[in-house]
Amino acid sequence: MPTPTPALILSLSTSPSPPKMGEVEIILALQDAQGQALEGAEITVTAEHTGMSGMEMQGNAVEQGQGRYAIRANFSMSGNWSVKVQVRKGELSYQQDFALSVGP
Repeated sequence: MPTPTPALILSLSTSPSPPKMGEVEIILALQDAQGQALEGAEITVTAEHTGMSGMEMQGNAVEQGQGRYAIRANFSMSGNWSVKVQVRKGELSYQQDFALSVGP
C-alpha cells in the first residue's frame, strides 16, 4: 500500500513585487506539514500566459537553502499567467498552481 503524501506548505513570491514584464525572479518557500523547511527537493516551474496559447516557459528552480528555491523567468507579455510548481523529493510528488498578474 502506498504511503500517503505528507502535506506541504508552498508559497510563491516575486522580485520585483508585483511582477512586471521582463525578467522576474520567482521565489518559492517550501515547508513540511510541521512548518520545517524542506530541502533537497527538485522543483520544476512552468509558466503559461492564460490569454495567448503557446506563450510558455519552463525550468528548474535552484535551491537557495532553508527551504527556499528560486528561478528567473522572462515574462515577455503583461497579463495573467498561470504558474505550475511541481515538487519531487524521493517518494514525494506534489503540485500546486498559482496565478500571477504581470504588469507592463
